[in-house]
Amino acid sequence: MNDTKFTKGPWEIDSDCFHLFITSGENKLASLPGSGPQTLEVLANAKLMKAGPSLYEALEKLTKAYNKICEEGCRGKGGVYADAIDALANARGDKR
Repeated sequence: MNDTKFTKGPWEIDSDCFHLFITSGENKLASLPGSGPQTLEVLANAKLMKAGPSLYEALEKLTKAYNKICEEGCRGKGGVYADAIDALANARGDKR
């Protein structure tokens, strides 16, 4: 994950009476409304954000493993592999 520009994980979810916060150490990365009719959806979004760094790292490891396997020969790098590469580039803010 050395070429990423986002805050390194782990990220956590903190809260006060009215907000959920995505944090990394003492840094608040995002603030979400913590009460209201969409509370469950907001909590689900917070959990997805919290998982961001580990999801990125897992996908990066998976594409590196696929690259190693393909050095020995495979049918191409389209489909799901291309989607994974695009997702990683998108997370880094790179244009593809």
